[in-house]
Order: sequence, then structure tokens, then C-alpha cells
Amino acid sequence: MLKPESTIAIGRNLVRKELEKRGFEVFKIAKHNRVHFLVKNKTTLKEISLSIKTSKDYSQDPKYKKSRDCFKLTSWYLIKRTNLESSKVDFLVFVLHSAEKETRDFVIISPSELLNSLNILKRFKGDRAFFYITTTTNGTAFDTRELIDEDLNLDLICSNNFSDENRDLTKYLNNWDQINEDYS
Repeated sequence: MLKPESTIAIGRNLVRKELEKRGFEVFKIAKHNRVHFLVKNKTTLKEISLSIKTSKDYSQDPKYKKSRDCFKLTSWYLIKRTNLESSKVDFLVFVLHSAEKETRDFVIISPSELLNSLNILKRFKGDRAFFYITTTTNGTAFDTRELIDEDLNLDLICSNNFSDENRDLTKYLNNWDQINEDYS
């Protein structure tokens, strides 16, 4: 089993490789205001800041037994409201990965968009919010916290018929293009 430090390092390395594959220059900086990477577009020389969040895959957990065929990855995260409100980063990158399945997904979202979604879903208990990100073999992504015990919702997600715009993270799933758009 991986130690938390190893999981974090793996997540950052996966993001670095993905960005470099897409032609970006990636600079690791000392943890300053929760900024982990500065990314530079080699053509425009504009920079963007990223904070990387990594968690292990829970999709093999017994409570997901019924959904294993369609759930690609499931990870849970804790984030603080004050950190989102005061964030200096352009994007948060949530890394979902499984060494056993040899697969990975990334959810790339701005702190303000995540804060808005978590507020609408009333996720915050005091300053902290817990949420689960689940990606599917259908190419969708959702915040599935509090849906896990509801088989109907899991069936709808698996059949690609689940609809909840506040939980739907599909437009952020592996969407590295929005980083390019921020360079324009």
C-alpha cells in the first residue's frame, strides 16, 4: 500500500508528464500559497498556476461492487472553504489514478467554480468539505458523495442517464484545453 507522500508525489508526476506531453514548460515551485506548478506556454510565454490534489482509487471498495463495471475511478478529497476563497492558483487539478488498473483521469477546475459547486451542494461543515469524484467508463465525471448508498443514482450514472448539473464534473474531465484557453 502506498504511503500518502508517495501518492502525492505520483499525482504531481502524472500531471507534470501530461503537461509536458502537451508542450508546456512545467516549473515545480516550493509550496507557496498552495501553488505546486507554474506552467508556461512555450509560444505565448504566459504562465498559469496549478495546485495538485491526489487521492488513491476507492472504486474497488465493496460498496461499489454493483458499479465496478462502469466506475473507472473514485477518489475522495477534503478541501477548506478558506483555501478556496483565498486561492491564488488558476486551476486545481484533481488526480484520480490506479496503479492496479493502469489508468488515470484528471479533473481540472478553477477554485471559484469548485467553491460555487460545493456551496450549492451544501458540502461545507464549518470550513471543511468532503467530496468524492467518480469517473466512468462512459467518459463522465460526477461528485458522488451521498449518492453511494442510493442504488438508483448509481444505476443512472452507469447507464449514462444521471443528470445533476451541480454534481456533473464532465466538462472538467481531462480538459487540458481550458489551460490553453487561459493563455489566449
